[in-house]
Parts: sequence; structure tokens; C-alpha cells
Amino acid sequence: MNVSLGAYSSFLSVCGQVANFCSDIQIVNGRMIQKSDNSLYLIEADFNKTIPDFDLRDIRLTSASSKLQMMATLVGDNEYVAIEEHDDYYVFSDGTSILKLRVAPIDVLTNKYSEDSLPAVDDTKKLFEFPIDNVLIKKIKRTTSQTMAPVIDLNFKFDDYEGCLVDASITSTDKNVQMRLFETSYSNLLKIPMKTKINWDCFLVNGESTTFSFYTVEDFVGVSKTTIKSKDGCELSFYQRIRMKDGGLE
Repeated sequence: MNVSLGAYSSFLSVCGQVANFCSDIQIVNGRMIQKSDNSLYLIEADFNKTIPDFDLRDIRLTSASSKLQMMATLVGDNEYVAIEEHDDYYVFSDGTSILKLRVAPIDVLTNKYSEDSLPAVDDTKKLFEFPIDNVLIKKIKRTTSQTMAPVIDLNFKFDDYEGCLVDASITSTDKNVQMRLFETSYSNLLKIPMKTKINWDCFLVNGESTTFSFYTVEDFVGVSKTTIKSKDGCELSFYQRIRMKDGGLE
């Protein structure tokens, strides 16, 4: 099959971002749903929607970062990349050079496709959605580097005067510095004020736009979803399943 250089480059870009969180990559029927190495995130990408002319639907790569860098050497002045899929290896060619990569056995993959792990979230369970623009990303990056804070605190508040408001803040490990990143309203699905914590490094993934959403899925359990969209429309989503409790984490 011949894949356009644009589709091939988009595929490498999305997978390259995932490789910062995952040692291995598995794609099944054009979809990626796998846990990060540290199990903090479930990462999702649907290449069927965003790169429909990339026809290589099932991929298994160990040491994904290094293999993706090898695949990137075929990006040049050529209009397409030719791809052959065999039982135990892939062949990529730009018309001059040929790259052969072995298909990784499923049992050696650290990060495996796991559709059953995908949380059931929809708009009926959404508490809020907030755009994370480049200015806010720079604030997160600089503040976390100075404070060494591993998480962002979410504080869901309610009173008769202000209504339902959630603020996101970063606090230094020694508690001497705190910065509120943003405050926004949330739906009244929560019946009591709650607090929780989220990991922030997925906010730093490169993209054209980033959206942060938070859902309630069970009593005292929430799911955050950070979606990064690239210039060509490719989407990469990071889910975090989070325990919540009035006054703090369990």
C-alpha cells in the first residue's frame, strides 16, 4: 500500500507523543487504547477517524521511540511511503531506502491494547470542560519546575452566593508557594464539596489545542480526560481515574 506523506507524518507525530509515556505501542483495527508505563494514564487515539488513508491497522512495536525515529528517516521529498505488512515483519520504503521492522509478539509488550479499560464517559456525566491554552501550559510548566509539585489540586466548592466553582492550583512540596491556575463553574452533579488531585504532565504534550474535561462516573470516583488536537486534526486523549473524597483523597 502507498500512504501519503502527510498521513504517514501525522501517524509518526501522534505515536511519537505516546512514546514519551509508553515503551511499546499496540494498535488494533486502527485504534490505540493502552496504559502508560507508570499506569497513571490510559491513552487513546483513533486513527480511523483522523488518518483514514493510513491503512496499516494493526501494529505492534517494542522500544517504540527508537523504531519511530527510524521510520521518520523516510520522511523527505517523496510524496508517499510504501508499506508492506507480513506475518512477522513490516516493510517501509520511500522509493530509495527500505526499512524492515519485526512485528513484536503480544506477550512481550509492556503496553497492550485494552479496550475494556476505557472509562465510560459522556456529556451527561461531565462536570466541566476547560481549554488549556499555550499561556496556561507555560504557567504549568514553569510553576511545576520551580515548585517540584507532582500534581494539580482540584477543589470543587459550592455555596449559595458563588454557586458551583472548581479551582485548579499548584502547591509547592514545602507548602510555601501556591498558584491558582484557573477557576471555572461546574455542573451540579456533585452534591457535596470535594477535592482531588490530577497528574499534570499530559498537559505538556505538543498540539494545536488542549481541552481538559472532568467527569463523575461513580460515587467518589471521577475521570479526567485531556484531549490534545494537532493542526491536522489528529486527537490524542489521556484519561485518569481518580478517587475523590470530601476534604481530600482516600
